[in-house]
Amino acid sequence: MKHILERREWTRLNEAYFSKGSAFEKSKEKAIAIMSKLSEKGLSPVAAAAVVGNMFKESVFDPNARSPDGGYVGLCQWGGPRKAKLMAKPKWNTVDTQIDFIMDELATLTYFDKATQKKVLIKDAITNAATPEKAAELFARRYEVCADPTSEKRINGAKEIHDIYVSQIAAFTGPDSSADAMLDEPVP
Repeated sequence: MKHILERREWTRLNEAYFSKGSAFEKSKEKAIAIMSKLSEKGLSPVAAAAVVGNMFKESVFDPNARSPDGGYVGLCQWGGPRKAKLMAKPKWNTVDTQIDFIMDELATLTYFDKATQKKVLIKDAITNAATPEKAAELFARRYEVCADPTSEKRINGAKEIHDIYVSQIAAFTGPDSSADAMLDEPVP
């Protein structure tokens, strides 16, 4: 099944799903746009939600975010050589450039899985995670390499955006509908 909704469809369909107590309430437009862009780039809903939950924790979706000491920048708060590599890109401080940067890194970054004794692509690990919460933790540990990979803000953010996205796919398709056909139809 395709996991892509056009941005205007995603925005229109999800307005009702952001409750007053939502973690994303103040930045829902950005959460929706980023989830949509990550899905368009080929991430599964679980993997995209993991990235969005982590971005929410790291930068509240601000591509210009900087740590207090200036050592980390952007949506994912990149530091060191990764920060330098990002900042060398034209328009480095835009959401689109940073999403492309993430996707480029996810295509090649691996870690050694002790259980299987094999190298695993981080993208595969977050895609195959059983839950968005586990995917968010894996993304935080293996991609972000942060000090607080189980932060409630990142874990709950991933679960919330995933649940919103999946409920919209279900609402779009219904129990007897073809998801591909529904997602390919233009919105009136």
